Amino acid sequence: MRRPLVCGNWKMNGTRASAAALAGGVRAALDEARVESQGEIQGEIQGEGGAQVALCPPLVLLDVVGEAIRGSSVLLGAQNVAREQAGAYTGEVAAEMLAEAGCSMVLVGHSERRQYYGESDAVVADKAARALEAGLVAVVCLGETLDERERGATETVVARQLDAAAHGFKGGERELAARHGVVQCAHLGAPAHLGERERRAAESVPRLPVRL
Repeated sequence: MRRPLVCGNWKMNGTRASAAALAGGVRAALDEARVESQGEIQGEIQGEGGAQVALCPPLVLLDVVGEAIRGSSVLLGAQNVAREQAGAYTGEVAAEMLAEAGCSMVLVGHSERRQYYGESDAVVADKAARALEAGLVAVVCLGETLDERERGATETVVARQLDAAAHGFKGGERELAARHGVVQCAHLGAPAHLGERERRAAESVPRLPVRL
């Protein structure tokens, strides 16, 4: 049984004070649910087989959020990673740097990165590979634009993204495919039902293990 992941992407929001307060609040709420629940909440969020929780703050807030959740079951993640391992790439951050900063996972291929910064499937695949090489979980974001959905291209787009991300990965590597796209991000409609082709493609991708 695969363990669900509830991942909070804070995007470009927050200050050190607000990040510490929010992360501390998440931790406290999960701790309270664990203590008060006799099974219902605990089973859904933090119990055996329940969802794992992760926070992905902006890069400069990783340290303060990491400190706020230290010793808890909440995971720390980054929002982006370079496709290169190291070198003269001003403004980029390598996967090994994120791992040393305490991250256990990183988002790659987020719809906003694809839409605003032109990240192709090839770029996303390279970033996922660098993350895996550094021992991080690569959370590969998948999804269609509103135009692609209205043209009935959802299954084709998502299957293409999955195929690209899965290319060259070996079974057992820590990669997670997340169904997320511009439509879901912008709250323009409920996610389309997965088609048979999309399901087959999803089954070919190595997933997050039950326990991290």
